Amino acid sequence: MYLLKALRLFASYLLWRLGLRAAGEVLVRAIESGEEDLRLIAGTLLVRGGRRAVPLIHRQLAAGRRNPILLTLLGDLGDRRSEKVLERYRNAADPALARAARDALELLERRSQDEPVGHNPGTAVP
Repeated sequence: MYLLKALRLFASYLLWRLGLRAAGEVLVRAIESGEEDLRLIAGTLLVRGGRRAVPLIHRQLAAGRRNPILLTLLGDLGDRRSEKVLERYRNAADPALARAARDALELLERRSQDEPVGHNPGTAVP
């Protein structure tokens, strides 16, 4: 059963990369899986998706998903567009959400200090 679920995530990733947004939403929902391995696979695939994962995660948070892993992924993705979203959770009543938001904001700040001038996140640095 686990293998089938994992294969479904990989298939969803491929379909999402080909443009099917609903397939990307499968990856975000898997972040809430009770199976740690599936959460890890889904998170890894979302980060591999790069900048295209940012609006997908933003929409899921706006729709009411409150999962610290989603906030952590925004930090991992390194896209400054996420700062406003993360700021909303910085002082959340849920300590796990607040901590994840603060950690993600710190990561974004560190990354912005390390980026070469003119660097565009999501592109290779020569």
